[in-house]
Amino acid sequence: DIFDRGLPEFRRALERWRDAEWAAAVVYMDFLAWLRDSHVARKFGEEAAEDLRRRAAPYREALREAAAPAQLTDRLLRFDAELKREGLNPGTSADLCVATIFVAALDQGCRNKITDLL
Repeated sequence: DIFDRGLPEFRRALERWRDAEWAAAVVYMDFLAWLRDSHVARKFGEEAAEDLRRRAAPYREALREAAAPAQLTDRLLRFDAELKREGLNPGTSADLCVATIFVAALDQGCRNKITDLL
């Protein structure tokens, strides 16, 4: 999931916006909208995880289509506040996002070292 989905999504967003924070946001929303978050499923059941996945999909699409993702800040913060009020903590999606960013950083570091050797 990290290499086949997260990393390409991160790279596309980073290339498009030149902003690692927004690239991370799109990766997080992609995982949240693509997979049922297993942390939510363990705490609240599969139905709640599926509902969350469906609810996240419009936010993922809005981010993917945004020319200026910062314009979505208020909308995303409202969604985050909703999740907090409901006690939902999509930890698996967050973990996959962080792992994706870690792999991207390692990959870039390795590329820089190889370039330095040439």
